[in-house]
Amino acid sequence: MVTPRMEYRLIAEIAGKVVGIGVLETTTRHILACYVSPDIGRNGLGSRLLAALEEKARAISLSRLNLDASLNAEAFWSRHGFVAT
Repeated sequence: MVTPRMEYRLIAEIAGKVVGIGVLETTTRHILACYVSPDIGRNGLGSRLLAALEEKARAISLSRLNLDASLNAEAFWSRHGFVAT
């Protein structure tokens, strides 16, 4: 039997324009996306999206999250307690 894939998705908008997204795949405990448009980066939106994803994970009793990140995002994830493996 195939386990259905369950995703929690966030969309951040400013004046009707999508400027950020966050996606948590709850079945595998995997953050699939936490992205903010470079046009508005470095204002805390990425941190707020991540906080909301982590809050959802806690609400459904996920104690650990995984993700695949690009090297240019490593500092962001490190600041938020994620460890590169």
